[in-house]
Parts: sequence; structure tokens; C-alpha cells
Amino acid sequence: MPLALTAAILHLGLMDGSAGIAVSDSTFLTVSDEVNWIKRFGVEAGSVGEMALDLNGEKDWFKARPSEEFPGLFLEADVEGAAQVKDTIYWIGSHGFHKHEAEDHQVFFATKLDENGKISRHGVVYRKLLANLLAEQSMKVYPLADAAKIKPKDPGGLNIEALGTAADGKTLLIGFRNPILKDGSALMVPLENPAELVEGGARARFGKAVELKLGGLGLRDLVWWRGKYLILAGHYKSHLSEKDGKADPDVPASRLYRWSGIPGEDPVWLKELDLDDLNPEALIAFPGGRMLILSDDGGTPGADGKIQKDAFRKDPVHNPGRFRSVWLEGEE
Repeated sequence: MPLALTAAILHLGLMDGSAGIAVSDSTFLTVSDEVNWIKRFGVEAGSVGEMALDLNGEKDWFKARPSEEFPGLFLEADVEGAAQVKDTIYWIGSHGFHKHEAEDHQVFFATKLDENGKISRHGVVYRKLLANLLAEQSMKVYPLADAAKIKPKDPGGLNIEALGTAADGKTLLIGFRNPILKDGSALMVPLENPAELVEGGARARFGKAVELKLGGLGLRDLVWWRGKYLILAGHYKSHLSEKDGKADPDVPASRLYRWSGIPGEDPVWLKELDLDDLNPEALIAFPGGRMLILSDDGGTPGADGKIQKDAFRKDPVHNPGRFRSVWLEGEE
């Protein structure tokens, strides 16, 4: 059976599903980039999220600040990526510029996973990753300093959305959704010492940056899967409108690519997999080779016809949101 996507199913109790990690054969953790909550879900349709870690409740560690614009909310850390190394799950913020929240988005932190699938905070929250990148001599050929002053979804802005574990099982791969390089390539940077950063006292150490040809799209997520990398590529703007959830004809749909991991070798677009009616944001590899894709549906109308993000910001407790997922099944 060739690779194919299943019909989408609905999960209740969280906005967006911007990053995720499988914690058993049938459950996964995901975080919303709208609020600093990590929740546990089942893979079945209609699963309701259970709180795994309320980062806002960890003020001595996470330092979440209340929002003046939306009472009842905390300023979002905009957590966009997750990757696992043994029993440690690493999470990364977008590091994108927003007038009042730029520092809130500059987070890299870890949680520990126990044998029951529960997580707890681990180490310190590292907030100097972007500063380290900008100071790295080898990175000065890329427009990151200018990008750091531009909003994430504007042309040339800075937006980290992908975090994956490399094939060596210890290096993390940081993927940029934005900026797109002059030749249309996407940028990926290896982080060689993630454990040292959350243990405190170390400076980020980077490997050689990789430029990936993804048809002018950026990186939204990537995972090591079946002996190669599976890459989720997307435009720096949202294909599904955040105002009504409808496809924007001026923004191309996301794509899935396979990549050997060999620098200089181009990823291969899996053209047969149509993501047009989704806003895919996270890839979750499950035991046994199963792959789940999460769709950020914050711009779609809820049961009452109101856009989810608007209702959520007014009352996140009673309007916690929903998102969809699809399975990637079959063989290449």
C-alpha cells in the first residue's frame, strides 16, 4: 500500500496542537502556541486533552507574565517544536519578534518523561539561544539579525517552528519556517549540546547549518522516520486563513518531503500526499512506525460559528479549542 493520509479526526480541549511527542502506542503530548499548556491526548476521535503541565503555574521556572490585552491569559511563549532524547523532551519557542512579547518567545526548555507517560519540569529555561545564534561567526552569512526585528509571518521575519532529533539520537535540529533564503531554501541548524543548556552554565554549540530546497517553503517540523527524515514544509504565512479558516489561494499548501540527511542531497517532495485542507504543524512518530500529523485549526469556526482563537482569548477555560489530526499510512 503506497503512502496515504487518512481522514481527519477531531481532538478537543486545546488550541492548535503546535508540537507533539508520542508517550505510548495510543497517547501523545502536545502544546498550544496560543497558551502555555501541555496536554495529553488519545489518538482516538473525540479525545479530550488532560493537563500534563501548566507552564503558567511554574512561574519560578517559566516566568510567564499575565496579558494586559487578554485578561485571563498569560503572554504566550509561542512553543512551536518538540523533540525527544531518551527520557527528556525538549521544547522550543518561535523566538519570533512581537512588540510586547519578543522575550517571552525566546525559550528553550526540557521536561522529563516517566514510565507512566507523565512529565515534569527539568533543569532551567534557556533564553540565550537566539543571542548565541546571532553571535556565531558561521551564521553571519544568513539574514537572522535583520529577521529578528521583523514579525514572524511577515516577509523576512524570524520564526523557529521545527525541532527534531537527529539520526545520531542526541543532536537536535532547529528548523526555520522564516526567513526563506535568497535562493528559496529553508534553513536548519544543528544544536549539539541541548542537555548542557537546560542543566545551566553552558552556551549553545551549533553544527554546520544546512540549506534545504523545499520549493520556497520553510520548515514546520521534521522527524527521523524509517531511516530517513520526514519534513513538513510550509509557507511563512498560514495557508488556512486565521480569519475564517478557508484556504488562501495566494498562500501555497504545506508539503511533505523525505530527506536522506546527507547535506547537498535535495529532499524529495511526496506529491501524492495532499495537505490542502489542513494547516499541518506537527509530526509525531509513534512506536511501530506510525506517523500522526497535527493540524493547527485556530482560525476555523467552532460549534457556535465563532473563530476559535477569538473565543479562546476571551475565555480560554470554557473555550479551550480543538484541532485535527491525520495518520500517514502505507509504505514508500
